[in-house]
Amino acid sequence: MVVVARVSHALATLDGVDQETQARIDTVLQDAKGWLQEQTVVRQEMFAQLSEAVAEGKVQEARGLLARVNAIADHDRTDSESRTARTAATFLAGVLQEHQETARRLNAAAEAKEEARRKTARQKTQALQRVCTTLRALRRHSRTMPGTEKRRQVALLTDLAAAAGDQLSRSEVNKIEAWKARVQRERKAPAHVPGAGSSGSGPRRAPPGRDHPRWCGEQLGTPFLALISQGPSPRARGAEVDLLSFRHGVGTIPAPAGMVPTRSEVLE
Repeated sequence: MVVVARVSHALATLDGVDQETQARIDTVLQDAKGWLQEQTVVRQEMFAQLSEAVAEGKVQEARGLLARVNAIADHDRTDSESRTARTAATFLAGVLQEHQETARRLNAAAEAKEEARRKTARQKTQALQRVCTTLRALRRHSRTMPGTEKRRQVALLTDLAAAAGDQLSRSEVNKIEAWKARVQRERKAPAHVPGAGSSGSGPRRAPPGRDHPRWCGEQLGTPFLALISQGPSPRARGAEVDLLSFRHGVGTIPAPAGMVPTRSEVLE
């Protein structure tokens, strides 16, 4: 538009031309004037559309119109056109800044999420390592480990398994469940009562009476017979032992020596 206006002005002030040339110049000037009027209407409409797009917050449309205005209507703007262009530029700059801030927030959130994921992965890996260590300790020392310590280790193992999550293998899960079941069984098992079973419940006393007494010679006296009424069988040597005096005794290991009477002699 600026070039056409300048050329039109130059042709209009041209002097020293003949009538035919002037007629042609007048025709060109008339056409240029009509074109300029049309472009003025288009320009006004374009600025009006730009203002409307900014008011309605249409970012893409406002960006396109402002680029077009700057390309074809950058010179000889009216005050109204200049205000519209500045308002549109400010609007688009604010939108751009907002988009940048949003992008920074999203990037920060994405980085935080990724860091949280890495941290969780590290925690799971550390928990898995402690699970393996605890399982080895239980396997190696369970026989000598006190019950309270064993239960503490299994409780720790349960917490570590929850922290390890999907890092645990099926084999490790099965081992943990087996230890939990084992601890439950041991807690429910009755405590050992001293003296239960065949070991006897009362204090032990030495059995009264003799225990493998030995004697030799003849003529055993009555005091000796009182000593051999209980306990394991006496061992005897010599002759003249009156077997009838302890035929009803409770001896268990007879070991006589010397002269032993016959069965008929004992029964008489």
